[in-house]
Amino acid sequence: MEVSINRGSESLEVEVRGGIDSFQEISELKNRLHTHARIHPEIPMEIYFLDAYVIPSSVIGTIPELIEIEKIEVRVKVAKEELYETLQKLMLQEILHLQKSTSSRNFT
Repeated sequence: MEVSINRGSESLEVEVRGGIDSFQEISELKNRLHTHARIHPEIPMEIYFLDAYVIPSSVIGTIPELIEIEKIEVRVKVAKEELYETLQKLMLQEILHLQKSTSSRNFT
């Protein structure tokens, strides 16, 4: 997993490349999301999962925490159709503000 975080003109763009496979990667991603939420609470966050076919439930659970507890506006964008469909079947599209995307600069 590779995570890059950039401040865009209107949001904090978090790009996650590769699968999230280990407990260490899960912890790293969650910590980075919470850290940036505390540092920049006024800036909306867009999280892009560019290569993942699945997202661990603990990572999915972190996103509503950011929205409800940290009061951060968050949008989740995914590239893989399989992941998009899974999140829709779990009825998470509204909670996650789910969109389909191929990268932070190229929306579909």
